[in-house]
Amino acid sequence: MCDKGVAYSEGVFYPCPVLVKEPSAKLGDTLEEALSPQSRQRVARLREVHSACQVCLKGST
Repeated sequence: MCDKGVAYSEGVFYPCPVLVKEPSAKLGDTLEEALSPQSRQRVARLREVHSACQVCLKGST
């Protein structure tokens, strides 16, 4: 999901539903912010280092 969309929870956008309680994963308060090139770069970095992302990516290959 993180490479194609976003999750929305309590007024904030995140890369995926798993990370909605992770403050460091916040992509923005608006959809425009969440889909910006800067946010997409943050998602790419999160995918490389966050343990939840590693588990998800491993399971989806």
